[in-house]
Amino acid sequence: MAKEHASHDGIHLDHLDENFPDGVIHATYTQAYQTAYQEAEADYFEKIANEARQNAQEKVWNQDQQSDPQSKQAISEKGKAKYQTQFAASVQEIEKN
Repeated sequence: MAKEHASHDGIHLDHLDENFPDGVIHATYTQAYQTAYQEAEADYFEKIANEARQNAQEKVWNQDQQSDPQSKQAISEKGKAKYQTQFAASVQEIEKN
């Protein structure tokens, strides 16, 4: 029960839920909940970072292809700054959504 609640709360809440269901051993529930909450939160942030990275790579690739159709590298030296800018923008957009 704790893992199920924490998996949801780790994504949707910005803090641990301190409410305990009736009929559970509080220490056992709390330990399982905290562990599962941290895992769910870490997995969710990793997913956000991966999506942002992919979005940034696609934007840089598309911009490089438009300006230099012969380019075969997804991220060139000139694309590093663009990648960093797009990565930051993608992270902000995904976090906002």
